[in-house]
Amino acid sequence: MVSAVQMKNINYVLCMLLSMATALTSCLGSSDSEVTLYNDAVITSFTLGTLTQYKPGTDSVVATITGSDYPMSIDQLECKIYNRTPLPTGTRINNVLCTVNSLNNGIVSLQDLTDSLFTIHSSETGVDFQEKNTRKFRVFASDASFFRDYAVTIHVATSSGDNLSWGKAVADTTLLQGYANMKLAMLKGKRLVALCSNGTNTLVRFSFDNGATWKKPDTETLLADSAWATATVKDSTLFLLSGGQLYTTTDGEQWNSSTAADGLKQLVAASKGQLFALCNDSTLKVSADDGITWTADRFDESLTADSAKHLLALKGIASTCFDYTASYHTQYLLLMGNNGSNTVIWNRLSHYDPIETTDAWSNIPAESINHDQLPMQQRLSLVYYDNSLLAFGDGTTVYQSTDQGITWRANATYKVPEVILTVTVDGDGRLCAIGQSGKVYRATKY
Repeated sequence: MVSAVQMKNINYVLCMLLSMATALTSCLGSSDSEVTLYNDAVITSFTLGTLTQYKPGTDSVVATITGSDYPMSIDQLECKIYNRTPLPTGTRINNVLCTVNSLNNGIVSLQDLTDSLFTIHSSETGVDFQEKNTRKFRVFASDASFFRDYAVTIHVATSSGDNLSWGKAVADTTLLQGYANMKLAMLKGKRLVALCSNGTNTLVRFSFDNGATWKKPDTETLLADSAWATATVKDSTLFLLSGGQLYTTTDGEQWNSSTAADGLKQLVAASKGQLFALCNDSTLKVSADDGITWTADRFDESLTADSAKHLLALKGIASTCFDYTASYHTQYLLLMGNNGSNTVIWNRLSHYDPIETTDAWSNIPAESINHDQLPMQQRLSLVYYDNSLLAFGDGTTVYQSTDQGITWRANATYKVPEVILTVTVDGDGRLCAIGQSGKVYRATKY
């Protein structure tokens, strides 16, 4: 006598075979074309659909997560599928849409939560990964001669501080609207200065409360349209070049100017005690006295003068500087831009107290074996934040490097709410960004 469980299993097998036959029949249609059946049972891709992130412990929605930003890795030897980058803390995985592709039209099914039976999987039906973090997917060969089981696991970050929320804009003012290019600088305290290009001049806007409110100077300083790109902060003083003059300010309101050295094209970086400038002839110069005198900077011995000039013919230049803990009184400089085809990256150690004149710039080559290179950005902002480097560019994707600029990977948990013109770290140690709309955002880690 057949038990209820045995009958259920028999019905399951019959249903699976019938479903496979139906699928093959639909492929034939009304023609007499032959269909080739295969004995391959392999899942070739697994993609997550849209997910919702909630503030942990509440029903307050934080963000909508694009599942495809978290690629699912497939280990064909161990038959395991999982995401290497965890979903943000608070992402609910109780109703996950999954698009699963198989080799040679294999039929993909999912094991039920309550028993050992399988149901044919549909990309339009949500899968509950909440009750059981790992679910079993089974793929049948199109000739029904073989099947393979895969253990699919979705990882969600559990520790606090791994995620970033930009939230609502903290400011939306006409003073920051309508500009194609902009650069944000952090000075002392909570003073932010935005250099805004309107196509004719660079205009100054400033905030004394980390971007919540903004003002403009009583009298606009007539700066060249390209001046915004030269803005560089050294020791809480903002430097920029405009019309052959070197301008400085400590608050965005009061400016001092002096005649700039001949041949300087753009200020590009700064460290403790030193300013760096790109020259009209594509060489680099360094100043240890706030731009009064300049000397030619050094390059790695492996680079010829012509090679260095070629690699310094850059657009969209951005830089950042941070303490280099492996050496006493040393900072690490990163200088980046694009040559019209690729991202070009330079680095340099900068010793201070005392300054070492033997420090030299090195180019980080774009090795073909490095599949995690930073995609070229026409508009680039670069910051050092939370012990890693972040690059903001032409879209809403944020790229992160944890190895001092060698490899870059998209960090979906840092994704910005709109295309960003400029980013800096504000007086509270939070990321502060201005979008194309002129809105100001601050990021909160949790």
